[in-house]
Amino acid sequence: MKIFKNKFIFLTAATSLLFSQIVRALEINYPGLTNATPTIPEYVVYVFKFIVQISGFILFGIIVYGGVLWLFSAGKPEQINEAKKKIFSGIVGVLILLFGWLILTIVKPDVANLNTPELKKIFVPIEEGIYVCNYNVGNITNFISDYLRGNEEQKQEAKNQIKNLLQKKEGNDNYCYKIKTSGNLEFKIDKDEGYTFFAIPKIEDNNFYYNFAIIGHEESDQKGKCILLSRNEPFLYAENSLPLHPNFNFDEIKSVTLLTKPSSIDADAKGVTLFPCTAQSRNPATDCNGFLANKLGITVEELGNYKKSFRPQGGADFLKVNRNDLRVNVSPTATLDFAFATQSLDFEPDTTAFTAIFFEKENFEGDCSVLQTDQPEFFNKAPAGLISILFDRELFGSMIVIKGF
Repeated sequence: MKIFKNKFIFLTAATSLLFSQIVRALEINYPGLTNATPTIPEYVVYVFKFIVQISGFILFGIIVYGGVLWLFSAGKPEQINEAKKKIFSGIVGVLILLFGWLILTIVKPDVANLNTPELKKIFVPIEEGIYVCNYNVGNITNFISDYLRGNEEQKQEAKNQIKNLLQKKEGNDNYCYKIKTSGNLEFKIDKDEGYTFFAIPKIEDNNFYYNFAIIGHEESDQKGKCILLSRNEPFLYAENSLPLHPNFNFDEIKSVTLLTKPSSIDADAKGVTLFPCTAQSRNPATDCNGFLANKLGITVEELGNYKKSFRPQGGADFLKVNRNDLRVNVSPTATLDFAFATQSLDFEPDTTAFTAIFFEKENFEGDCSVLQTDQPEFFNKAPAGLISILFDRELFGSMIVIKGF
């Protein structure tokens, strides 16, 4: 056991000494090694070639020794057998040596190349979504452009720059973060102060896709006035559709509604449909207002047949609906105005496809309510619907229908 421990200590020390000599520059010139400071792979290849040469001389000596032993063993069968064994072993050794040399130099020359291949760097994209900064990031456009369209080096550098923006630094109040859900912001956005919104798309097969949009709210908990943060064109899920510094007609943005692009929407889907009657069944006898029917000069059954559906068309992602679009002629002298008469609504399909923003006033001004699910009784909260009819007050003045939830 003591001998084993001594051998183990010796081997450990010898190995450490060997590696310490390899990693430092060579202090002498080895024959055939032109590089005065070879790398470890070059050194290993050199040692292998050196061992092959020495082994060749040794095997040649064994064969010669076996031949001499056979020559002087006449009449001695045991010596002849011993000589044959040495010659045979030497020949086998030479064949093995040649076979190994062939593998390393002819059959598979790459095996002899012990240099580590250069590994291609894997580009890991930044998590897609909408980000907000509490200060003006002046060069974010350049970073995003290089991140999406630059060469490999530019993409990696731009990614590092964007990630650097997302790191809170001690003693610095400026920072950015990803908006993960609808709700209150970590900091308020003051229209007179510096701030920046930016979107990072999903990157897939060298293509990129924008899957998120955002609504800003004046008050916490998604209350008060609001604005759909987009440019003038009716697109949300496209490059540059989110302004870096959007204008809004109130003082602060304290909370947001985050929208996600639907995977697909049936071409025949109605979107958001407004009804002048309450409840899902819309039985005119019980669900339609007789006073409104009389005012319009129609029966409650006829009133129950009216509805108005809205959804973005073509490639648009949202549809703005103002007062004129909310009127329907029911006779040459009477008009059904859904701004006054809406009592219920439906979403079709009813989940994850459409969102509606209802504004208190025309031209998308005043307080707003964001609806993202089927709530047929929303407009029938007592006695809002009836008051809008009897006292000529608007229930809502305009709305925006959006693809997304």
